[in-house]
Amino acid sequence: MGEAEKFHSKARQKGYRDFWTIISKKDLSMTKLQGESQTTTMWFDAVEVLGREGADWDAFREHLAGVIGIPLRS
Repeated sequence: MGEAEKFHSKARQKGYRDFWTIISKKDLSMTKLQGESQTTTMWFDAVEVLGREGADWDAFREHLAGVIGIPLRS
């Protein structure tokens, strides 16, 4: 989490406002994650994103499509 926090801090100084972190969330509490990276605005589970299934995959897909302005197919 330290590396994500360092990167996010540098990006924030350059004016970025969204900070996403993809990490294996298994057995980790969101409270702990948020405490270690206060700049992260969205958390996604790496297993779900790589496997392209699950709630975090759906959320990642929807947020990414919205940010870059592409429609999603059903």
